[in-house]
Amino acid sequence: MTKEKLTFFGAQMLLYVRVPEKMSEIWRAKQCPSIKGMPLFRFYLNARLLILIFIAILLVTCSRQLSPEIDVSLRKNESCTLKEKHFKYIPSGTLFLPQKAGNSGSNEPGTDSRRISIAGFYMLDHEVTVGEYQLFLESLQQENKLEELKIAGIFPDTAQVLPVNYFTSPDFKDFPVVLISTEGAILFCDWLTKRVEKEPNGAGCNFDFRLPTTNEWIYAAMGGRDDMSYSSYAPYNNLGEKLLNFRDTGDVSIQKSLTYYCNDYGLYNMCGNVAEFAGYNYLPLNESQGKYIATYCALGGSWDSPVESVQIITSDLYSKVNSPSPHIGFRPAFSYLGRSWPKTIK
Repeated sequence: MTKEKLTFFGAQMLLYVRVPEKMSEIWRAKQCPSIKGMPLFRFYLNARLLILIFIAILLVTCSRQLSPEIDVSLRKNESCTLKEKHFKYIPSGTLFLPQKAGNSGSNEPGTDSRRISIAGFYMLDHEVTVGEYQLFLESLQQENKLEELKIAGIFPDTAQVLPVNYFTSPDFKDFPVVLISTEGAILFCDWLTKRVEKEPNGAGCNFDFRLPTTNEWIYAAMGGRDDMSYSSYAPYNNLGEKLLNFRDTGDVSIQKSLTYYCNDYGLYNMCGNVAEFAGYNYLPLNESQGKYIATYCALGGSWDSPVESVQIITSDLYSKVNSPSPHIGFRPAFSYLGRSWPKTIK
């Protein structure tokens, strides 16, 4: 038995490779034949290492684990251009909305539809996680921003629907952050904006992270189609397996932010898992200063919503909720053209 050390993703692993005794004796006697100049024993060992490395890379890729923080780094050779590792570009287009969005969830363009122009923007591909939000809170604490820390803090789970260690165990770091206020979500977006400004080439870049508008959220959830009721093509596949996280006859619970499948824009869990804060009624408060006043709601339904309530356009339990809830999270967006959006909450 021989030993080999391999450094992989910053960690050293000790590999044990079995070698037949005869081969080992031949190697020591320097009588081993070669394959294109490589001794047979060394070729055998390297092949084993390559297979192990390939399997490890495959496992890491398939697990879709999130990094500890959202990447807002800029491309080196392009002025004020995000690397787009976590943010997906949503191209400009037209959103068709029924005159009255009801429980049917129908969104087919026609004479009874409103046409709303949507300017291109970027949106985070996943719901902000517990781990990402904790880094934000730690940053506020380190900077001694105690008032903001109080506003952005996690509210108690009075309904007791989450695991008791949801916000303390590393097992839940990739799960959506919930029980936060819209004010806390906006402060998180401001924190992302400041992080971009601190980038080596971020000075003067007009990035303004914010919560998406309701129209932007609906448009992004449809993934570039006009006839989508869900962010996936259907709530179940042909085998009866769920494509979204919602309440049905089986066990149901909140899942990781990158669970299930993304839509055609690369966005995960737009419907189900947790409902998401979005803004509407953007009314000018002081146009000369670019200030607005907004009302917020939550869209998309949650892991505890029935299937009809996780449709893109529907009136569900959370559509008029703008307060902390164990069923509501958020994901930031920012305008491609650098448009400024509201900071004031109504």
